[in-house]
Amino acid sequence: MLRTSARSLVLHVLGLVLAAASLAAAAHAETPSDCPTWFPDFRCDRHGRPDGFIAPGTDPYVFEDPFITTGLSAWYLWHAFPDSSPLTGGAVNVAAVQARIAITDRLGFIATRDGWAWTNPDLSILDNDNGPMDVGLGFKYLLVSMPEHNFYLSPSLRFDIPAGDRSVFQGNGDGTIMPAIHAAWGVYERLHFLANAGVQIPFDNDSQVAMAFWNFQMDLQVAPWFVPFAGINGYTYLGDGDGNFKIKTDLGTLTLSQATAALGSRPVNGVDYGNLGSDSVYGQTTATLAAGLRIPIGKHFSVSAAYEAPVTNYPDVFKQRVTTNLLVEF
Repeated sequence: MLRTSARSLVLHVLGLVLAAASLAAAAHAETPSDCPTWFPDFRCDRHGRPDGFIAPGTDPYVFEDPFITTGLSAWYLWHAFPDSSPLTGGAVNVAAVQARIAITDRLGFIATRDGWAWTNPDLSILDNDNGPMDVGLGFKYLLVSMPEHNFYLSPSLRFDIPAGDRSVFQGNGDGTIMPAIHAAWGVYERLHFLANAGVQIPFDNDSQVAMAFWNFQMDLQVAPWFVPFAGINGYTYLGDGDGNFKIKTDLGTLTLSQATAALGSRPVNGVDYGNLGSDSVYGQTTATLAAGLRIPIGKHFSVSAAYEAPVTNYPDVFKQRVTTNLLVEF
């Protein structure tokens, strides 16, 4: 179950995000807009991402930047599970397309979680499975825009809907709510930072686990068409679930708790990929280091690739991951 202190924390953060968004909306009503229309990217000569800044290249389901843009972002991930986990090794492949729409120059709709997954277990006695991922969407508001200092900050509020297939470790619980804060800072013309922090709060504290997440990315524009980046992604569990999510193992179909005990493995919950409701992950933190390259192609297109691996003693379901992205922005 979600611990009392953790519940107070996530509710406090949620209150701050909502209050900040309300204050920002009031302030924006008194501030002239660069493009005072609905859906400005379709009606105005506007590009929501300032020159020099690139999009996040890892952790697409939670890592969001502060910019209000319109476009599509296609992702392909290869994610390997640890051999010692209850998932008994193997890998999952995920293909997804995110959509973002600038409703105004400050308010954006974001659909950041969807896609299709294919699992490839190491054990030959287990079948490959495939199915849809859960769906996540919400809104983002550009609260602070300081182009003279190259600094931007946005709060967001997203909802994850358990529409996925349980055979690919999705579709668990009653969904989650995800308040978060996103920031970007251009230290100088060629060096940029992106930061992201938030919490995932389940509506059913038995089936799913509350989690804090945080992301940081640094990039250096070596050339307009060559931008290497590096970052760190982290996940901290704020509670426990009931451990009743069923998974396939070489011992048969077991609950997550039964599989952990029978195989003598460390408990897992799913980090950004899924929320399995483990009964023994409270207080555990997983952090990964990532390095990659983004290649902008003109003002509206870019492609990226990154490699990522855990650096903490508790890897959860993370052995290694390769992430690729194609971004199209209007």
